[in-house]
Amino acid sequence: MKRILLIGVGRWGINHLRVLKSMPVELFIADHHEQRLNSVDIPQSHRSTDARSLFSKVDAAVVVTPAPAHFETCSELLEMGKDVFVEKPITLASSEAKKLTELAEKGGQILQVGHIFRFDPASLWMRDAIVEHQFGRLKMLQARFSGFKRPRQDTGVTFADSIHFIDLFNFLLGVPPRRVHAVLGDFFGRGMDDESLIVLEYYQGNGSPILATIEAGYHTPGKFREVTIMGTRSSAVCDYNVAQYKIRTFANQHVADGEEIKAEEGAVHQLEFPPEEPLRAELAAFIDAIEKRRSRPVDGWAGFHAVRVVEAALESARTGNWITIDNLNEHRRRVAARYAERLCGIVKTPPEKKWAYAVYHMYVIQTERRDELVRHLQSKGIGTGIHYPVANHQQPAIAKIYGDLPRLPNTEAAVKEILSLPIYGELPLEDVDYVSDAIVEFFAMQ
Repeated sequence: MKRILLIGVGRWGINHLRVLKSMPVELFIADHHEQRLNSVDIPQSHRSTDARSLFSKVDAAVVVTPAPAHFETCSELLEMGKDVFVEKPITLASSEAKKLTELAEKGGQILQVGHIFRFDPASLWMRDAIVEHQFGRLKMLQARFSGFKRPRQDTGVTFADSIHFIDLFNFLLGVPPRRVHAVLGDFFGRGMDDESLIVLEYYQGNGSPILATIEAGYHTPGKFREVTIMGTRSSAVCDYNVAQYKIRTFANQHVADGEEIKAEEGAVHQLEFPPEEPLRAELAAFIDAIEKRRSRPVDGWAGFHAVRVVEAALESARTGNWITIDNLNEHRRRVAARYAERLCGIVKTPPEKKWAYAVYHMYVIQTERRDELVRHLQSKGIGTGIHYPVANHQQPAIAKIYGDLPRLPNTEAAVKEILSLPIYGELPLEDVDYVSDAIVEFFAMQ
């Protein structure tokens, strides 16, 4: 049974406490408010106003503190070899998020970020529907996270609320946005945004941008947690405030009729989902990850990319300009890391060197059964390449210039085994998993 420390039992932390108490873990809690601790049914030996006094007694921690404290707390835990679940945002600076993620990777710790909307069954359905092209070519995504409520004291509304749907859109589309534009309002005069309108521009490799808008604020009467997906074939509206019947799909299409465009409305369907609690699902995923040492479903890089978008939105609001986010090299490295993790021990993968920073223009594996594997991947609709089938010293142009060159037996053997897998700056990680699964399946059949 894992020993888990919950740090923070405030407004949201109390929900973590409720869920964790129902799980097969030995629970410790910490909060600097002694009155909160005294109101919690946890043995005195397992609670403290000083979280650090409990670090050495636990295997992992769930950090639900104000965002400005995340970096220092998580850094200390990771350096002690503890696994960490940290509520969103992972940090308030992408540079700190990157440091935490690299610290976890270096030490082999689990670092999971609390982007809860990824664990809602409706979100999983939307992601799968996008992957399966049920909407046709995507045009736009819209989200609204608004309502009349008390503003947070530690961050503005973009960091507090918009980030939920920033990460959700990254999850649904499989990549971070390329450009960001934002308009923010500070109606309370606190020096922090309390209204936020963000436009994100995504690319999915086909040359057509996908626009996504996110509206968040503390002033609108009511409570809105909605996402709309619009495509050439159909659209969908997801209302996260609803328990079961969250999604309605619309078979609406714009159809060209000569010089006119007709709006043809199609059938409307209501989709039912099991009334699962996303918080329970994400904490269960964290416990499973630390017990089985498997990949966490929302790693530090996901948190990093969400924070980078918020930073870009704040910069856009300040300057009035579109802000470009250069994520391509970093995303290729994430793709390469996923391949390396999934294919370890199955094929020979490119080694990472401490003195080098590879951006993976290509991802080349080696296997003696290269040609058979190529045919298997083709049957799965997966394209590959061979870079290159003829060694450099055997190229006709080289031989013509330099004459009779010596043989290079290692190189000549390698060109019969090398195979380039799909990789580019916007390749969804779900596609990486599909390719990896196909390779694992091939070798499992032999």
